[in-house]
Amino acid sequence: MLLHCISEYPAKPSDYCLGRISMLRERYGCQVGLSDHTLSNNVAIAATVLGVPLIEKHFIADKTIKSADSSFSIDPDGLKSLIECTEEIHLAMRANPNAPRVDRGNIEFRRSLFWNVTARKGEVVTRSMIKSRRPGVGISPNMFERIIGNVLKKDVATDAKIELDDIF
Repeated sequence: MLLHCISEYPAKPSDYCLGRISMLRERYGCQVGLSDHTLSNNVAIAATVLGVPLIEKHFIADKTIKSADSSFSIDPDGLKSLIECTEEIHLAMRANPNAPRVDRGNIEFRRSLFWNVTARKGEVVTRSMIKSRRPGVGISPNMFERIIGNVLKKDVATDAKIELDDIF
């Protein structure tokens, strides 16, 4: 692994040219991390978005202690903030963008599919038989096209939430 580093203490964010990370990755065929000597976490956070697997920052437990690198070292609060930000970024940048999203709230604002008619077992599902409405307590409207053309496995009632076992 290589670390992209600006050897200034402290370094200016404008000197980092984070686009070099992908260039280094391509040139040397390895992962590239970041050695960050800036006074804030912004460059490290931006590098996280670019996929760096490692961030190196100087750390000091107590800012009142003076040393050669204390002026640009991160303290416990800064480290906690950096960890929280990078973890949040990793969650937001899931490896599989097609992975199902976990919805934890706002059910009343989301939509679900409901039967627009009363229909009997054996009928073929048509577009006019389905409606999308709130709340989001059932099958997502994203499934609309997959439901059309299927044969009902049981009787369904108007305004009932569509269930998978109605059709599959």
